[in-house]
Amino acid sequence: LVGGVDCAEEVGALKAVLAELLNETAALRSKTATLELEAVAMRNNTATLEAQAVLLRDTVAELQQRANQTAGATQQWVCHNFQQTAAYTLAGHLHDVRALAATEGRLYSGSADDTIRVW
Repeated sequence: LVGGVDCAEEVGALKAVLAELLNETAALRSKTATLELEAVAMRNNTATLEAQAVLLRDTVAELQQRANQTAGATQQWVCHNFQQTAAYTLAGHLHDVRALAATEGRLYSGSADDTIRVW
């Protein structure tokens, strides 16, 4: 009794509110932990993607270098897991191949030697 008034109902209601707040706090802590784990996974994925981008840039640079070294030839390159190998070479131009087009099962190549080949 406080001042002749029974406060049992108010105390019970406050205890219920406190229990609810504690449950919500626990749920928020759990959600925070989950979000932190997701952030770590995202950072790891970002690092993996950045590493793959570096490999891809290196692959493109290597392919460009190989293309410059194969003047007068048309090659098909196969790329698997960032490893390239020439599947076959079509030889016939005297200078660098500057243009390629494919249609209806044929490959057309244009060269700096002013010739067009149909393969």
